[in-house]
Amino acid sequence: MKRLVIGIITIIIVILLGTMIFFLRRNGENMENINDDLSSIEDKIIIENATKIICKNIYKDNASQKEDLYNIINQDKINKIVELLNNQELNELYEGTSEQNYIEISIYDNEQEKHLTIYENNIKLDEKKYKINSELYKDLVNILNPTYYLHNSDLELPNQDTCKKMQKKSLNGLTESETEEVSKKLREAHTTMEFLLINGTKNLKQSNSIYWNLYNEAEAITEPTGEELEFSKNSCFRATANNIMDIVNIIKDEETVELFNSIYEELNKAMEYKDIGEIFEVHEKIHDYDYWIINYPAHYDTAPAPDWEGIETYFGTTM
Repeated sequence: MKRLVIGIITIIIVILLGTMIFFLRRNGENMENINDDLSSIEDKIIIENATKIICKNIYKDNASQKEDLYNIINQDKINKIVELLNNQELNELYEGTSEQNYIEISIYDNEQEKHLTIYENNIKLDEKKYKINSELYKDLVNILNPTYYLHNSDLELPNQDTCKKMQKKSLNGLTESETEEVSKKLREAHTTMEFLLINGTKNLKQSNSIYWNLYNEAEAITEPTGEELEFSKNSCFRATANNIMDIVNIIKDEETVELFNSIYEELNKAMEYKDIGEIFEVHEKIHDYDYWIINYPAHYDTAPAPDWEGIETYFGTTM
């Protein structure tokens, strides 16, 4: 009898040990699979040399769901988004219910694209959800909805000798009438840009805004209120681009021609992709060449509008 009891106990112990080993091995395999998934997350998120990011911000506003679409081609902004994603430690799967507010992100390079969704405390990637730092969602929202300051620069103003030297080089070989024409065209380009940005940035923060047609090409639009809105053909980004090309066709200095050609191309690209950040960068270059080179010393022909006090601003784009 004693041997029988000992035998039964031994069998039970063997079964228990076998069961424990089975579950430990299975858990180990599961943890290994999870770790394999997590270790490859960085490769799944980050695309080297990303050239474009499309973000769709879905959020609740006054009990109704809204959507903002952003087509990002500004390389600095692309790098900021990629860096934020790269710094996330995705080491724990998320089992909860995702929030109503989220950002869909598509990252593109020249050969492929990758997609992910950022919620307020988790990320969805390849149908799996992972816990993330809650600051990621907030940081992305801040990048997508920046506050714009037209003359936001604290750089030291260039000295007179530098400005005069650049002015002489840029206008080299021009007649008096050609110099006056370049001066006039550049000032028109500058004031048009400032008028549009001062009054229109609030309408152009999203690339799917109907106002882009109006601001780009002066195409008449119907506002959400039903009101018809129309610009003069001389008061749109296309007019600025035309003025820049007129300058290209007059200037003789090769480096200056190359610079104004690049401004023209950047402006057209910004208009095509409806990127307000790129529009602001184009304004900075036009601003510097107007005030600190072509029309130096900086001056106003007429009294400035409320935000045109940028005459005391230098962005550092020209020297």
